[in-house]
Amino acid sequence: LNFSKDGIRESGFAVVVEGYLDFIIPFQEGLKNIVASSGTALTNEQARALKRYTRNVVVVYDADNAGQLATLRSLDIFLEEEMEVNVVSLPSGFDPDSFVRKHGIAAFKELINQAKGLFDYKLSVMKSRYNPGEPAGKAKISQEMLATVSKFKSAVLRSEYIKQLARE
Repeated sequence: LNFSKDGIRESGFAVVVEGYLDFIIPFQEGLKNIVASSGTALTNEQARALKRYTRNVVVVYDADNAGQLATLRSLDIFLEEEMEVNVVSLPSGFDPDSFVRKHGIAAFKELINQAKGLFDYKLSVMKSRYNPGEPAGKAKISQEMLATVSKFKSAVLRSEYIKQLARE
């Protein structure tokens, strides 16, 4: 955060990654609004520190299962802090470090620009884990999604996301 705070202020958002190399390589390549949560354990304190510079974050964790679970946990933390969250889904087998090394910083920035909103991201993850065609899967997806929707402070957002979930 110490190295990135000016870049975060200038861009209006922070890119949040997991580890040191996931931070170092993109930063060296010119992405100056990036921070690392130092592993998968993002804390409320880290979110609050980041919130001093921006309310907008793009989470880019590893494409593996642990990264996906960490992303889902971080979404709730950012919601509790009333921050706007988008998520990048990296191709399978990549983390931010390896993606930038292979495809370059321009391709990484393009992924960031195409980040999904947290609701859409979580819904796609839930649909991949539970079968929405079966009643039990539909119930599990709804339960997980409603737990997230309930964390929104805005009644308008809660209402709109409930409607979107019902359509899905």
